[in-house]
Amino acid sequence: MSETLIISIVAGILTIFGGAGFWSYKASRAETPLKQGAHDLALAAGVNQIMMASLEAVQEDAKELREDLKSLRDELETVKTELDSERKNFTTRLERWVIWYQQLAVGWEVHRQKPHAPPPPDNLSA
Repeated sequence: MSETLIISIVAGILTIFGGAGFWSYKASRAETPLKQGAHDLALAAGVNQIMMASLEAVQEDAKELREDLKSLRDELETVKTELDSERKNFTTRLERWVIWYQQLAVGWEVHRQKPHAPPPPDNLSA
């Protein structure tokens, strides 16, 4: 075999393998964006599902918080009404006791000579 023939065979084999490698590289390069795009879409779908689940959970929490807030506002109104009633009752009783004490102080000389103390207002004990 001559040197030229060996060089031609080696060059032919290198050309065949080189061409096959080049076309394999080109095909893989063409598929990579498709694979990457499919991967990105799958990832986006997963993230979308997670976000939708989170959104539903937040909406449920917000609904519960609104219901709790409404309940607490109703309870606050009830407590305010009771407090106003108790304040009026307390003020009325205090006024009666003040009047009773003032009458007691004014007529102390008379009350002191009686065998029993004057009854408290509305027969309430101190």
